[in-house]
Amino acid sequence: MTTSDSSPPPDETLSLADERRALALLAEAVRLGDEEREALLAASDLVVASQVRALLAAGRGAGTPSTGTPSPSAGSGGGPVAELLPPGTGLGPYRILQALGAGGMGQVYLAEQTEPIERRVALKVLQLGAAQPWARRRFSAERRAMARLDHPNVAKILDAGTAADGTLYLAMERLEGVAITTYCDEHRLSIEARLDLGPAGAHQAAGGAHRAGDQDEEHQSGGDGGRPVPEDVKLRADVLTNLGRQQRLAGELEASEASYRQAIDMYTQVSDLGDLDLAAAITNLGVLYFAENRWADAEAQFSRALPILRDRLPPGHTRIATIQGNLAAAVASQGRLAEAAPIFESTLADQRAILGDDHPRVADSLNNLGVLYQDLGEPEKAVTYHRQALAIREKVLGPDNTYTAWSLDNLARALDELGRDEEALPLQRRALAIRESRETPAPLQVARSLEHLARLAMERGDYAEAMPKAERVLAIRRDALPPGDSRVGEDAVRVGECLWHLGRRDEARERFAEGLALIEAGGVQSADELAAARQTVAALGAG
Repeated sequence: MTTSDSSPPPDETLSLADERRALALLAEAVRLGDEEREALLAASDLVVASQVRALLAAGRGAGTPSTGTPSPSAGSGGGPVAELLPPGTGLGPYRILQALGAGGMGQVYLAEQTEPIERRVALKVLQLGAAQPWARRRFSAERRAMARLDHPNVAKILDAGTAADGTLYLAMERLEGVAITTYCDEHRLSIEARLDLGPAGAHQAAGGAHRAGDQDEEHQSGGDGGRPVPEDVKLRADVLTNLGRQQRLAGELEASEASYRQAIDMYTQVSDLGDLDLAAAITNLGVLYFAENRWADAEAQFSRALPILRDRLPPGHTRIATIQGNLAAAVASQGRLAEAAPIFESTLADQRAILGDDHPRVADSLNNLGVLYQDLGEPEKAVTYHRQALAIREKVLGPDNTYTAWSLDNLARALDELGRDEEALPLQRRALAIRESRETPAPLQVARSLEHLARLAMERGDYAEAMPKAERVLAIRRDALPPGDSRVGEDAVRVGECLWHLGRRDEARERFAEGLALIEAGGVQSADELAAARQTVAALGAG
């Protein structure tokens, strides 16, 4: 069981920084039409984009009014754009004046209180996704946590309530200032200079906690004579963690690993302040290793993060469930399927209890269990899990979402293993249509659907239909995979088989020779594939 072959990557912990990014991305996404929105989300971080899709879907389910069609220049950054809540909207005793930016679990607005006193406040609102119990619980927990804070550099809580339509809000004192990111950009600071800025300089530049585009940052007072203090170390570690994530997304994997390791070392120095941040950095390093197929290393990191979270968080917390799922995926990817099954089952039970039955992460766990039972040779169980995952993803993420395509693909394969090809065929065709319709299709995902459709056609004896699909798969993987990859050899043998049945024997022999040479070059790891390919060629009499 490997992520690249069966499912999207494992979950990363959704930190407060991720939540801020998700709400900022949400604010941009709701202004766009469907095609432009999907292009924006496709180019964004998978974890954050998944959260945004869930919030958008929840907002539609709760009857959130449409923001209308975008202006002609909305996609290019010009022209007017609509706010999530327009000026003049009333929430309890508050009236919205303008949007300020995205906070940890809501949109932040400048608002005016009209009774019993008149004043301006920073109003955080959980609007989209308010119908989802998990979102409301997290927002309520944030309200309670902020109410307990007492620090000169943190905005004070003034009020909290629920509007007549069920919308949750949190009123805080309004502090003037500019975003720290704006300050850094205007002064053209390098990454090293941003790290050296430190909490004291950051607070001086920012002027407080509430700023347009960068809400809810807590800046502690600085050190003694410029010497690093625990808060300074933690801030530098936070920056390195975010830098590591961006480097990973940019494909700079060695640099990303170095950034994560530096961050982990720093968090370890200030464990009292950063245990949960330490666990998040360790988890992100594990996700990086997983993406590199370094599954034993990934397992070690997830195993290291899990006891930290269990020690610091209440039983059943969503972050614990997330790391359990990552650990199970790493174990399964090393072939220890029976060992992974109970971990996956436990993760699913925890996520359902915490998040409810219709959360995207519940669908992820159902998908992982489906793939696991396919690998264990239990396709009937796999079908049950994949059907449940598909139902959630269609409902919450939408019928044309890339994660929905994964569920369609996996369900089709499980049905194929049961000999139910007539049910499998339309599902895989849907998966292919979704993948090809994306503005920037993922070629290997397209090839995955095409390969299965080609095999289904070959099983029916329809080699004329299978041939162009098999040729497309070969072309895509030749271009996308490293030179000499044995999977290209398997594709070449499949094309050769089609050519042979269509009477093009000389061309078929060329493909067979190419394919067998590539698979053989894979060595011991490709022994089973080589034996299967040789058997195919021998059965046709082409050896």
